[in-house]
Amino acid sequence: MISEYYQLRRTAAKDVAAYIGFLIGFIGSAPFAWGLLATQLDAGRFARGLWYFFGIVTTAGIFAGIAGLGIGAAGGLLWEQIHRHRRQARLDKLEPGAAASAVIPEVTLSDPPRLQLVSTGGSRAVSGSGRVSVTPGPRRLESERPTLAIMQPMRDVTVRLAETRDVPALSALMREFYAESNFPLTDDAASRAFLALIGDPDLGRAWVIDHDGEAAGFAVLTTAFSMEYGGLRGFVDDLFVVPSQRGKGLATAALAEIRRVCVTLGVRALLVETSDADDAARRVYRAAGFVDSGHMIMSIPLAPAVHET
Repeated sequence: MISEYYQLRRTAAKDVAAYIGFLIGFIGSAPFAWGLLATQLDAGRFARGLWYFFGIVTTAGIFAGIAGLGIGAAGGLLWEQIHRHRRQARLDKLEPGAAASAVIPEVTLSDPPRLQLVSTGGSRAVSGSGRVSVTPGPRRLESERPTLAIMQPMRDVTVRLAETRDVPALSALMREFYAESNFPLTDDAASRAFLALIGDPDLGRAWVIDHDGEAAGFAVLTTAFSMEYGGLRGFVDDLFVVPSQRGKGLATAALAEIRRVCVTLGVRALLVETSDADDAARRVYRAAGFVDSGHMIMSIPLAPAVHET
């Protein structure tokens, strides 16, 4: 599957190469066509001369443009392969926080995604703050954990796409998130997870939730192809707000931004996993448009979770 990031650039490369090829063919054939035009004018055949001139330059431009289109397609494909290889090499060697910032671009489509609330028997749980765990394993909710009020996002709340320079802050938030469930998580494991996600638009998106100019939480969307929907399906993989900022509409703002981006990416359905026992989180998700799908997620871990490495 080609991501929008690469598809847009490959299309641009083809378009530019085709345009340049047309100009080269058009201008390059003009001297020859001009000579024929002059010959026809000397013979008094003005209309035929113009026909020869424009026919030759236009035909030459079209064939050169087609050649440029092929060259642009090959060049775009070569660039994509080189870029993917270099990016993976950087991720393999990158230390947390060392990379330059790189915003993940988006494209605009139209269809709104279908929102589904998927129940779980306890392998994941969403707290009253409106967040869902990325890792398998039992989670028991404490009754004293603060709940998230359903309210409109405030003006001092910003939900922005995460960049590689945000990885240290995101890593700290993720470790705080896991610590609430007594899951030990190293800074290196969290950082590598965020670097992999931010570095590959095919995998999804990550956001920083800022409140009063400071990082107060994060959200993660992962995407995959769905046969049921015949296109991309998104999953709200993580949604976390620090305890001191809960109840202020931050999770509501994050869910609204996730849905907006899913529309631009052409995501056909958006899912979130929550516990049957977490009524507060389910109210937040329902207020955001999610409906209970009636399905339960079952899993087989094929590799250790990030907190187990």
